[in-house]
Amino acid sequence: MKTGNDYHFRFSTLLSRWGGVCALILAGLAWAGAAGAGTVTVTVADDGVSNIGAPGTFYWAITNCGPGDTIAFNIPGSGPHYLQIPPGGFPLVYRKPNLLIDGYTQPGASPNTHSITQANNAVINIVIDGRNGNARDMHYTGYGTTTPVVPAIDNSSMQNEQAGYGDTELAHLGVYRSTNVTVRGLAFLGTFNATGGDQKGICFAHDYGYNTNVLDRLDYAEGSDANGHVCGCWFGVDPARPTMPSVAGFLIGIAHYRHQDVSNGPRPDLPNVGLTVGVAKGSTNPVAEFNVFAGLGYAMDGENIRSRASGNFFGVLPDGVTPYNMPDIDPTDFAIAGNGHFEWGRFDDTEPMIIGTDGDGVNDAEEGNLFGPLDLVNGSQANIFDFYDTGRKPYIIAGNRFGIGVDGTVWEPNSFAIFGGLSLDQGTQVRFGSDFNGVSDDLEANIVCDNTPFSTLYANPVGLTAPSLFQGMDSSNVTPDAWVSVRGNVLVNNFPAFDPDDPGASNFLNWWANYLAYTVPSPEPTNAIPTLAASSTVSLLAGTFGPTTTNGYTNLVLDLYLPDPQGQTNGAQFDQPSFGGSSGWGFVQGKTYLGSCVIPDPASGAFALDISGLGLAAGTKVTAALTYSSFARPYITKISHAGTNTTLAWTGDNGGPFISAGAGGPSCGFGIQRAESLSGPWTTSFAASNSIVLTDTGNTAFYRIIGPVSGMTTLCAPPVALQSGVPPPDVAPRRGSNARRAADARLR
Repeated sequence: MKTGNDYHFRFSTLLSRWGGVCALILAGLAWAGAAGAGTVTVTVADDGVSNIGAPGTFYWAITNCGPGDTIAFNIPGSGPHYLQIPPGGFPLVYRKPNLLIDGYTQPGASPNTHSITQANNAVINIVIDGRNGNARDMHYTGYGTTTPVVPAIDNSSMQNEQAGYGDTELAHLGVYRSTNVTVRGLAFLGTFNATGGDQKGICFAHDYGYNTNVLDRLDYAEGSDANGHVCGCWFGVDPARPTMPSVAGFLIGIAHYRHQDVSNGPRPDLPNVGLTVGVAKGSTNPVAEFNVFAGLGYAMDGENIRSRASGNFFGVLPDGVTPYNMPDIDPTDFAIAGNGHFEWGRFDDTEPMIIGTDGDGVNDAEEGNLFGPLDLVNGSQANIFDFYDTGRKPYIIAGNRFGIGVDGTVWEPNSFAIFGGLSLDQGTQVRFGSDFNGVSDDLEANIVCDNTPFSTLYANPVGLTAPSLFQGMDSSNVTPDAWVSVRGNVLVNNFPAFDPDDPGASNFLNWWANYLAYTVPSPEPTNAIPTLAASSTVSLLAGTFGPTTTNGYTNLVLDLYLPDPQGQTNGAQFDQPSFGGSSGWGFVQGKTYLGSCVIPDPASGAFALDISGLGLAAGTKVTAALTYSSFARPYITKISHAGTNTTLAWTGDNGGPFISAGAGGPSCGFGIQRAESLSGPWTTSFAASNSIVLTDTGNTAFYRIIGPVSGMTTLCAPPVALQSGVPPPDVAPRRGSNARRAADARLR
């Protein structure tokens, strides 16, 4: 029963267990308590047969909780406790905003305390168990008409609309018309042989009915399920036996679909409809929010916008070492095994969907995701991400690990593509890797290890056309603001980002040719990809590229890498002309990032860059890629002092990905650096917009702004071995009026 005394008892338990975060919990619960919120405690394990709805069961708790309440657990006995889903499923979480379902309140349970680069050591003692095949029908336009539902809902006026869910889509836990619902500390087990359809763990559902009042549509009572948060949960993994034989997967871990109107059109886009899976922005305890997904057809499937997946294991058991390869589920079913770990997208938006690290300087080391391997399905590569292909979609995909365990093991068998269904036609922008704004740049790098074991997966590659790492990305008519920035990553044994020799990749050639605004006489855009001069030395990197004259690019950035010899060796076996043939350079990619430099004269078509500060030895092989960008560099326009505060303002763009030029946001902003002398050391602050107020420290005398640069990134150049030598005088650092140009021409 929900009582004030029970509420205070549970709160004191939280204080003793989570001491480090008690101040935050106190503030949140004090506010909720003022609004009449309390705690409903589950004391009886649902058996799904004899005690359906009985007091103390989870079924009863969902029915009897209210907005702002907490569903807590205190079931006697050692766990885990398996709550059996009854026929027809558990009741919907309906019109209960700000509800918290907290499995970590169960005695003996505890959230993870390890880093995302270690095993997940959460102790989960509450399991929503759908292995009996039961689940909740989520076809909400039929509620009250063809589908009885608890609690009673009459959606008869909506029965001719296009529901987000069909009558064969079934939820272990359904959230309907409820904003800001948090689910944490639960495990979800299920089956691929559910009764009457396909099981999905947590389903967020919203609708609009026939209400055309825009303001009403923003209210939770009119159908929004905005800002859900799923954290500290395990999907498909039995907490009592977190091993491969005990995995009990189902079709989708988390689902979140749109509502369509009578004419089958899309619902209106809403602000703040984001779903957070894993670490929330600014979390005070990020490691406690990690999720684990294994043995599922999709970890997530949603048409929501402004969403975030950070700090999760996908296709990997909690040990971070044992993968659960999707084709292991059913290698003959491409719908399950071939579509990757999750599918997101749809809808225009001005702010990005984030997969991994947001780069705001807070918790960035714990926000990356770990993606398990994908094997070939009927000889074809599966996609890590199978995106919806409509709408203008900005994405940040950063700080993730693909195909490599927490112990450094490169998994096998493993051969995947990153993207599926990602269209650039309407202006999609994708940052895959770092923005290099001076904040968490190294943490934003993705690590991608693929094609293992190569000799088994591709035993006879001669004469074959290699797929591309981004093979599922296409476009037939690129808009000027579409781009894919691929910078600073660790890439090992992957296929090239795109393949000019692929006869089926005309869309790739089209968007490279159109976007870079060149007339390309040959099958590949060789004038966009840089060429490094064989005469380059350990002090001077020289080369050529396609000049920018009429296409509006304000910046060309060269990123220098040590190449990956494994990708080169294996790539050469395909004997493709654009990669040097059988004796050529193969699939060149950057295994180790060395530094970046803005090309001093983008219209010249050539560069000579001072790389003496990198300390490279003679004979070292290097490769480079160019990013063509239209973002404006920042320039300080105002600096003023008042007391101990300094105010800075500047012009320039923040580097995206954002659909609107210059749009701001904490996921991609400016690094503001200050120092007591030009030689440093420099300390960095973060600003999402074009101004900041800093509190002066020490004898700070110098300031500079680092603006992120994103845009269309080319393939890496064929590597060259650096010769010994010193930089000629015209590129050596100089003083006076030429000092800034010299700095721009130095790779650092």
